[in-house]
Amino acid sequence: MGNLPQDMREEVGKARVAGGGNYIQHGDYIAMVKKWFYQKTQDRCIILECTVIQAHAKTVYHGQEAINQTPNAPGSDFSDVANFDGDGKLSAPSNSRAPVLGLFGFKEGEVPDAKVGETLDYCLGDNQPAAGMLVKLTTYPKEIRSRKGSFITGRTWECVNKPGEGLNRPEFVKARLDAFKSSPEKGVEVALSQFSSADATTNTTFAAPPAAPTGFTAPTPPAPPTFAAPTAEKSYLVGWTPNPQDPKWFYRLGGNGQVEQKLETDLAAGR
Repeated sequence: MGNLPQDMREEVGKARVAGGGNYIQHGDYIAMVKKWFYQKTQDRCIILECTVIQAHAKTVYHGQEAINQTPNAPGSDFSDVANFDGDGKLSAPSNSRAPVLGLFGFKEGEVPDAKVGETLDYCLGDNQPAAGMLVKLTTYPKEIRSRKGSFITGRTWECVNKPGEGLNRPEFVKARLDAFKSSPEKGVEVALSQFSSADATTNTTFAAPPAAPTGFTAPTPPAPPTFAAPTAEKSYLVGWTPNPQDPKWFYRLGGNGQVEQKLETDLAAGR
């Protein structure tokens, strides 16, 4: 086990994913878990180190300002740090929870809180059972509540294959790890070659990124016909329109004339 203190396991289990962090450029990624561990020096931190396998550039919006960044290059590393004692301590539990849900294909609200904490503690163990596994990561701009107009890089983690299945079968994982011992370039080459394996059905494609709609003829554009209007059971979606490029995202025109965009999970939680 990863020696994660019980109180932190409970915090992660009870948290709900909101996203956050500043350690990766905007983009759509397939990443490989390199090391996942708990560390306490001055602060208590859960650190997830990953290596980029595949990266796609995307345009995101800060209000109506288009932001284009060069994504982290394949073979490079990035870290996701959840600091339970620093400035971001309120979001640390949810930021630790998100990669667990993504890697294991857990659905929010369908897995017991205790199971999430236990699974994370298992992943943090000295034997690093998640090392070499692939996970999907997409970024989005998240406005800082206390500083309107300022944004951080939010993350959405999703399942490529559950551990033990598809590209995350033991033989695929071992082949990737062995290749990375040679060089990052060799590791990426082997990983990408596995994508075309006939018996590795994967979730390695990305929907078009959410974009700020333009050319409004009315404050709230009509919903695209391919998406159903919000139902009465989802009152929190009233006034919001699903983004035609990614139905997880909803937008509306604010009173200041700027476009607001939020994930449905954030709207449901009242964020």
